[in-house]
Amino acid sequence: MVVAVRFILAWLLFSALTRALLVNWTNVLGQGDYVSINVGSSLIDQFSSPSFIAKDLVRGSFYVSDTDNNRVVRFNSTQWFTLGGSIDLIIGIAGYTCHVKSIFQPTGLAMTQSADRLFVVSAYEYRIVYYDNPWSITTNYPNANGVIGQSSLSDCSGSTLIEPYGIDIDIYGNVWIGTFGTVFRFTPANFTTFDLALVQQYPTHYCGITFDS
Repeated sequence: MVVAVRFILAWLLFSALTRALLVNWTNVLGQGDYVSINVGSSLIDQFSSPSFIAKDLVRGSFYVSDTDNNRVVRFNSTQWFTLGGSIDLIIGIAGYTCHVKSIFQPTGLAMTQSADRLFVVSAYEYRIVYYDNPWSITTNYPNANGVIGQSSLSDCSGSTLIEPYGIDIDIYGNVWIGTFGTVFRFTPANFTTFDLALVQQYPTHYCGITFDS
């Protein structure tokens, strides 16, 4: 009886907290209201499996990995707080792979603190692409400025980064990339060869990366 009462109280507390969190939502992006669950195409301001967010700490804009639409989208600081806000920029062009404009199944995102470089995990191209000064980009489908994990932006023939997933940047500017069972570190001076690998003895999971800011 005591166990049952405790379970009921715990459930009521959980439900109350859940309702409180829902009531305190301040905005929704990807839908025009708080209740719709429409799956969006790459042509409208809706998402299909959004997965990661990166923030421009200087200007207040946000970047979202719209994974199943094979793109990253940007919301400026105004649209981020507008119900069903409009996309400000699209990164990643449909119908291409291993291209200077392509990303395929983007997951992790990382932005330098000065917001001068955005890193995007292009999971199924086995690479990380990056964009310099993304805040200054005003035209959709921009070219990437560089790549980690492949020999060039037009090559996907081989890679150290098998299905990369997570990414973050430490206070020294080192780029840490999580793949299936392994985390790699690349220094700012050398995106060609990793200088450290942390390997799971028995890989079972994809590795996410997060540093405290």
